[in-house]
Amino acid sequence: MGYDYTSIHVFANTEEPNRTRARIIQQLPDFVSGCFVPENRANRSIFVGPPDRWIFVGDTFSATEDGDPASLKAFIQELSMIAPTLSIHMSDSACVHLYLRHNGDLVDKFGTGNFPFYLFNSSEEAASFHGVEERWAPFTTETNGPATLRSVWDTKHNANGIVKTTAEVLGIHPELAGCGFTIFDEAEEIYFRDWVEDQSLLSRQFDEFHFLIK
Repeated sequence: MGYDYTSIHVFANTEEPNRTRARIIQQLPDFVSGCFVPENRANRSIFVGPPDRWIFVGDTFSATEDGDPASLKAFIQELSMIAPTLSIHMSDSACVHLYLRHNGDLVDKFGTGNFPFYLFNSSEEAASFHGVEERWAPFTTETNGPATLRSVWDTKHNANGIVKTTAEVLGIHPELAGCGFTIFDEAEEIYFRDWVEDQSLLSRQFDEFHFLIK
């Protein structure tokens, strides 16, 4: 057993973090079909992380046990209308998928196998998850970013290592890349604030919004 989570990141570059974050918060009511309620009445919660190169977003609908994959995907697509959005889906620390979306469309994807921890069914399916490195070039922090990503995206590497190093290449805090609103560790659900160890990161602004979905 290993880690399970979905980690969402909206690209703000280095010039637009506050503006991008504000747009996400402003449009949350349009993206989520529910009304704001106190936390103890909510059946869906979303947080928006601090202004940074990538804005970290967490959603309880990504939970392993009682999540809603269809609603989660729709939410990620809506976020991608604001700016390019990366979603990281980890299964049991054994299989990881990365999806890059923009304007509601899938730009590219990379994956190491079929969830939860199986090999791809065919070479054609594996090729569809190979990743086109040039499509990620605008989001890397180094001029040699695409080549670096290609070396990271070696399916012989372990899934957790792929996430950590991909985060470094893209300029995402590695601890935020490795969790969502919660993370399941050996089937135990852990709230992200109890999981992340970087206290300087946690001292920054994370805003939570709670919804009642009817």
